[in-house]
Amino acid sequence: MRQILKEEGKDGKKAHLKLFNMNTESNSYTFLFAAVMVLVVASTLAFTASSLKTKQDENVRKEKMQSILKTIGINTSRDGAEELYKKHIKEEISLDQKGNIDNSVSAFSIKLIREIKKPLSEQRFPVYIAQVEDDKYYVIPLRGAGLWDAIWGYVALREDKKTIEGIIFDHKGETAGWELKFRSSGSKIYLKRKRFLILKVI
Repeated sequence: MRQILKEEGKDGKKAHLKLFNMNTESNSYTFLFAAVMVLVVASTLAFTASSLKTKQDENVRKEKMQSILKTIGINTSRDGAEELYKKHIKEEISLDQKGNIDNSVSAFSIKLIREIKKPLSEQRFPVYIAQVEDDKYYVIPLRGAGLWDAIWGYVALREDKKTIEGIIFDHKGETAGWELKFRSSGSKIYLKRKRFLILKVI
C-alpha cells in the first residue's frame, strides 16, 4: 500500500513529501486488508437488514393472511390479502391447553415455534373463525417435524368441526422437488384417544 501526502502552503513553499510503503506480500498487510473488508461487508449487511426489516415483517404478516385465506378457498395476491382477511376472518381467539379463551394474548401474534417450547400451562394456540357467505369455518395452525426440518401450515374445518375444507403446508428445509399434493376438501376426521385421524379422503 502506498500513500503520498503532498501539501502546498499559501506562500508557495512546498511542504514535506511523505511517502509510506507497505509490503503487500506480508502477513500484516493480508490481515489488515481482510479485517477492513470484513468490517465494510458486515456494516453494509447490517445496514441493509435494518433498513429492510419493517418491509420484511410486513410481507411475512401478509403472507400469513394469504395462507389462512387459502384454506377457505380464497386465493389472493399479497397486496390484497389484508383487505380480504378483514372481510372474512370474523374472530381471532387464543386458547390455553384446556380450551379456555385467553383474551390477554393476541392470537395473530402467536408463533407455534415458540409456544411448543413453553410449559404446557403457558402455551397458547390460535384459532381463526372465518365466514364465507353463509358458511362458517375454523382455521387452525399446524406445526411439526419434517424429514429434514420443520413443516407448518393451516387446516380449515367446516362448522361441524369434522370436515376439512382446505389445508396448506409449507416447509423450510425439505428435499427440493418433494411436494405434498392431495385434495383435502371433504376429508373427514374424528377424535379417537385424543388423536385426530383421517377417516375419508376424496
